[in-house]
Amino acid sequence: MAARALLGGFLMLVACGKPPGPGTPVCATDGGGLQVIDVPAFGSFQGDGLNGAFCSGGAFVQLERAPSGQVLFSAFDTSSNDLSSVVHITEPANATLVYLLSFAGALTAAPGTYSSGSTCGALTLCVMLPAPTGVDCGNAAPTCPAGCQISGPVSAPTCTPIVPQKCWVAQAASDCLGGTQEVVGSWSLALTSVTPLPADASVNPYFVVHGVFDANLVSDDDAKTSATLTLGF
Repeated sequence: MAARALLGGFLMLVACGKPPGPGTPVCATDGGGLQVIDVPAFGSFQGDGLNGAFCSGGAFVQLERAPSGQVLFSAFDTSSNDLSSVVHITEPANATLVYLLSFAGALTAAPGTYSSGSTCGALTLCVMLPAPTGVDCGNAAPTCPAGCQISGPVSAPTCTPIVPQKCWVAQAASDCLGGTQEVVGSWSLALTSVTPLPADASVNPYFVVHGVFDANLVSDDDAKTSATLTLGF
């Protein structure tokens, strides 16, 4: 797969199967916690008030054959750990966490290009901001005052300030579970290599994949601003 130039001066997508070169993001992660079924990914996202890049291993993807026989592609972030080690964000500058969850179904376990128009699924990209200060949530769980939410174990719930977030989404016409949903944004998944994991890995339904995932997203608020996401793996 040929390299592609992306935002912020980063050459995010290098030839698959080779170590990241000098053009990849300035941050990097060792991929700790990834399983044999996880394929490390890296890429970038940008939009109105949004600009950042996943480090190599700051995200990961999976391709699996579900019990129903449907082939599913999923993408996740790893920033629930140390944000600075997995993602480089310039906007918003005070972001505390990046959340990525994407899945697309109705694929085949073979190289090819798949679009949201011919597949099913959804994508969510969220940026979390610092919790507001000076909010008195008291200890009124399970009924919390405005600006607060329930957190903690079921046996001892407490009220904590709601963490502000900004999210962008994309949705195909089908949710992959037999239901329909509003079409929002779009995506294109180009798989250049699909290899079954070895039988002795006890994960026969999974595959090692390489390719590029591009998405156009729309914010889930009234502003309906646009954003883009690109992942290489």
